[in-house]
Amino acid sequence: MSSSYKLLNLNDETLSEIIYAMENQDDIFMLNIKNGDVICPSFYTEMCDEPYNEDDLVDIPTWTSTDGYNLMVSFTNFCKDEKLKKQLQKELTVKKGGVFRRFRDVLSQDKETLQSWYDFKDSKMKAIIKAYYKDYLDRNTEVDSGLLVDYEFELKESLDNYSQNILNKEKESDPIKEKILSSFTNAKAYIAKQADSTLGTLIFEIVKQKAIILSYYIEESQRQNGIFTLLFDFFNREMERRQIQEICIMFAPENAFLKRSISKHELSLKSNLDVFSYSPKQWNDANESAELAYLL
Repeated sequence: MSSSYKLLNLNDETLSEIIYAMENQDDIFMLNIKNGDVICPSFYTEMCDEPYNEDDLVDIPTWTSTDGYNLMVSFTNFCKDEKLKKQLQKELTVKKGGVFRRFRDVLSQDKETLQSWYDFKDSKMKAIIKAYYKDYLDRNTEVDSGLLVDYEFELKESLDNYSQNILNKEKESDPIKEKILSSFTNAKAYIAKQADSTLGTLIFEIVKQKAIILSYYIEESQRQNGIFTLLFDFFNREMERRQIQEICIMFAPENAFLKRSISKHELSLKSNLDVFSYSPKQWNDANESAELAYLL
């Protein structure tokens, strides 16, 4: 079973530049749809010797104070701390200026909470950007853009050599891990490929109505373009189709990146020693499907 997909290849640096451009109310920025450069046409000729082709420039997604306010409301609605939630709701309903500053001041009482807001905001705005330009390129198929790259995501009912090597390296890292992982004998894998190259894998095994994620890996050169998110999304959709009730992730303390990634998607996690779990339905209800070409 495989699915072909075109990924918008915008790295984190470019996405951050676009976010800055969206929030900048003083200057007009545009994206070069061919190479991903973000430029301000009014300053470009003064700073760069090379001319640009106006036909290659596409508007930056619009972003208003209302959009920013709605993002704060969304963050507040999913806030698990009831005391903090009430504080934020109070500031959001005060009918006077400075709501963005007051909202940030409340969150600044705790550095971790403030960082959660920044991560949430960053994740949502990047999703908007990716969807915006993916939609543009889908509608303008004649545009010769270097930003759309073809990928294939394939479900392997038994481990291929690439995935087996990744799992072997995981086992070699610790004797306890080796013991635990060796007890799983019917592992499957979702792999991400481009042409003849394998770019990453998500290795799992189904035990009754649970899917246990044993390991995952994305090639270092591919870690900024959303491959893991797409791979993980396909995995969650497939698990719900198979009526899997719970997904468990092994070695939770070591999976800080994955835990942060999941928490951005408004999921509540149950933690139990070295495993945390969630329902695939939670993921699928909280996120637009990658199959509908919307990346989160």
